[in-house]
Amino acid sequence: MLRSLDEGLLYIRRQISGLSDSEVLLREMILPAQSGGKDRVGAHPTSRRKFFFESLSSITDGKHKSFPLFGYGQESPMRIHLRVKSKRVTETLSPVPLLSQASFRSVCLTLGLNEDVDRRVTEASINEILNLMLETRSKEDRLIDLFSELNLQRKQTQLLPDNKKQPLPGFFKILKNRFHKSVLPRTRPVVPV
Repeated sequence: MLRSLDEGLLYIRRQISGLSDSEVLLREMILPAQSGGKDRVGAHPTSRRKFFFESLSSITDGKHKSFPLFGYGQESPMRIHLRVKSKRVTETLSPVPLLSQASFRSVCLTLGLNEDVDRRVTEASINEILNLMLETRSKEDRLIDLFSELNLQRKQTQLLPDNKKQPLPGFFKILKNRFHKSVLPRTRPVVPV
């Protein structure tokens, strides 16, 4: 159980890392525009726009095992089956719906067309990424709480004495056998007539 929960934490942390990298790239796109005072995100040369587009594409295409890190919101989630306090619990970890965010899609499509991106759209996309990062961090906190709870539960069960049956000493074995013989009815012998 702890191993699958650890895999879930790794999945969430890779999502957070991808969101953070996307935010840094978008902020890097805004930087030249702030110094120039233009409304557009700098008149980037074609190679620079291509770099941003390919970087964002590689981040959004990321996977952990066979599960995509980012998606549109309809992808099948990663499921973690746990037993917490003798109850079965299933945690579902869905891909972050980054590709369904309007501003982020607009940034990606505009960069894909090799055109300059409007600064307001880029800032709105950064806000979307930050909101998604907050949601993902709350999932990470919930998984960390579950991990510590399961770890504590495991340590408590290790401290309990074993409830295995101890072999009975010879005297008690004999006493038990005699008791069973006296309580259980005996079959009557068949006497021929």
